[in-house]
Amino acid sequence: MTAAATIEVRREKEIAVLTLNRPRRRNALTREVREGLAELLTALAADDTVRAVVVASREQAFSAGQDLVEAKEFAPEEIVGWIDEHMALYRAVLAFPKPVVAAVDGCCVGAGFQFALLCDIRVAADTAFFAMPELDDAIPCILGVWTLYDIIGRGRTTEMALTNRRVYAPEAREWGLVAEVVAGDPTPRALELADLLAAKPALALRLTKARLELLALEGSDSLAVHAQLAHMRAFASGEPAKAMEKFLSYGRPES
Repeated sequence: MTAAATIEVRREKEIAVLTLNRPRRRNALTREVREGLAELLTALAADDTVRAVVVASREQAFSAGQDLVEAKEFAPEEIVGWIDEHMALYRAVLAFPKPVVAAVDGCCVGAGFQFALLCDIRVAADTAFFAMPELDDAIPCILGVWTLYDIIGRGRTTEMALTNRRVYAPEAREWGLVAEVVAGDPTPRALELADLLAAKPALALRLTKARLELLALEGSDSLAVHAQLAHMRAFASGEPAKAMEKFLSYGRPES
């Protein structure tokens, strides 16, 4: 399946709306989706007719995170490239010089949650929930800790990373994980916020975002190396493949 088939692109005047469209897999992220998102963001950054981006989803599921059907087959030697794919996407969204607003509906977990956390603003449906399930799949939660830490601090990051507890939208608002919670589809409100931000002085906004990017990416090279080494060690043990196969066969109880 190509990125064009899994990411719909439409325009709402000066706002580009990128809609994740893998409903049968709850918008789980594959290599094609990650690379497609990074390529689209790079292209839209250079498009002067686009003033902001909204990332949305189909079927009331923002993203179930990494597609485990893909990941359970990884050999340790594939891990370096896998982490590089994640970092390329994360750098693309952080480097995007215009506002990026995430409209979060339903599940937003793992790598999908990490991607949403790096957007400028998140608007959540009142039924949305957030979690970092990596440990339950025997995968180290390295990039998850990085994306969470600056937003919710050590204590709450530790809780989310170690327990896989679901944080539902009202609590997520209290924690600062989302800016607003709305009833029903969050996309219309995300478009309103994107339009508001798009009206800001473009140069001042771009320069402010450049500073935010530097702060977010400080130490990111060593982060990527740490993530690669930790994931290689985990996948070499064979434990992730077993855990993911169990989840794919039986599902995971709510936590």
